[in-house]
Amino acid sequence: MPLYGRELATDNWNNIKKIGMKIYYEQKGPRVLIEHIIRAIEYYLAFNNENFSNLNFSKAKFKSGQFNDCNFTQCFLENVNFERAKLENVNFVQANLNGVNFTSANLKNAKLQYSHTANAIFVSADVSGANFEQSDLSGSDFGGANIENCNFRKALMSGVNFYSPSGGRLVFKKNNFSRANLKAIKLEPI
Repeated sequence: MPLYGRELATDNWNNIKKIGMKIYYEQKGPRVLIEHIIRAIEYYLAFNNENFSNLNFSKAKFKSGQFNDCNFTQCFLENVNFERAKLENVNFVQANLNGVNFTSANLKNAKLQYSHTANAIFVSADVSGANFEQSDLSGSDFGGANIENCNFRKALMSGVNFYSPSGGRLVFKKNNFSRANLKAIKLEPI
């Protein structure tokens, strides 16, 4: 990526933050604001401790991005590509994550309580310590993922896949599945 693109994205992001999202939203409208934020994020892709709550990023491509300690509470993130992204300690509470691609992403200690995460892809992702309490994970794929010390309490897990075709070892260690709906989960090939 050319340096100019990074500088431009950084300047756009800093301008959005300086103006204040509320004022920018009122002057330019919600669609323009989101387009500027997505463009800045797609170019820069390195954020720490930012608040993106209540925004719509559906179908955005944040592949290999860094969003450690960021807040995506109540965001609409349907079909977003977070492949190989660094998402440690991220807050996705009550977010719509249906169809999101987290392949090989780092989601250590992520907060996903009450999220709608159906048909998401967590293949080879590190979700150790993540909290999925009362989330809808129906049809999601955790094949080859590190799920150590995850909380799946009261999660809807119908049709979730934990089988890794590469023969990777799945370790259930210190997990909480109390009152989770485990109907038709896949632990081995059919």
